[in-house]
Amino acid sequence: MEIVVLGSGSSGNSYYFPFGDIYNFVDVGVARNLLRPLLSEKRPRHINIFITHEHNDHISGLRSLQRMFPTVPIFVYASTPVLNLLHNMTSLQKFWLSEFVTPHEMHPDKLYSVNMLVEGDSPCNGSVPRINVRTHRILHNSPLGLSYRFDILVPEPATITSDNLPASNTKNVDIFNKHEIYSGNENIVSVGFLSDTGDITPEMLDSYGRCRILFLEANYDDSLLEKSSYPRAVKQRIASSTGHLSNAQGLQFMEKLSVSGRVKVLVLSHVSENANSYNLLESYSDFYQSTYSIKSVVLKQKSFRKIIIK
Repeated sequence: MEIVVLGSGSSGNSYYFPFGDIYNFVDVGVARNLLRPLLSEKRPRHINIFITHEHNDHISGLRSLQRMFPTVPIFVYASTPVLNLLHNMTSLQKFWLSEFVTPHEMHPDKLYSVNMLVEGDSPCNGSVPRINVRTHRILHNSPLGLSYRFDILVPEPATITSDNLPASNTKNVDIFNKHEIYSGNENIVSVGFLSDTGDITPEMLDSYGRCRILFLEANYDDSLLEKSSYPRAVKQRIASSTGHLSNAQGLQFMEKLSVSGRVKVLVLSHVSENANSYNLLESYSDFYQSTYSIKSVVLKQKSFRKIIIK
């Protein structure tokens, strides 16, 4: 099993999990030229898309994906308000979602099973694991945005490695190399995606504290946001309780999660290049490693990374 990062940040967000011939996306906010090379070798039988919210950097590639796989059902996991907005967005006015997509409305703080959408598949058969999805409401300027935790049943206890794509960009390739994340006979990989939220709720704290791998937003640094060229209104929106997570908020969150010791891999994502610093975030990564023994990496915008669980 692998997690492929196609993009992370204001320029576009998309991650996907291929399981056999079933492909599961978290957002599709990237261009077609990024999707095609990674999906052309094996055409999936089914595509599941988990939309966090309707902002362009999270959905801009939906139309391209549908054109690439016109005969494959695409499941969009989103609330009815988000689906309505997708119908009416100018950039998608010719993309009538209902003609190509079977919408499955999801609600916050609920547990769903992906396998119920795929007829004929047993809960865990060969290379196709069972995937349960826990949803949480994000506090963002969106009608009803959701974050996701995936609980994935795999055949054997797992280890995790990571490398970059393409191979020419290999800095920090071995940061996750052979990092064991399980003991005993536990066969469930829990992966969380928490981004585009201005605050962290008690439900998020409980749910994402159960993850072994956590993609956590590190959007801005307070002082760098204040010094940025953003208009005052934009600065206030970003730093509001319905904006984005700051480095400081992420640190407080991880301090609380460290008590359980279950998070083993932390991926700092959705970084603003205007209001944050990659060098600063590397120091946060070093701190998480030295203080909490959490392997950490910073995702840069428009960079590929593949995380492998085997």
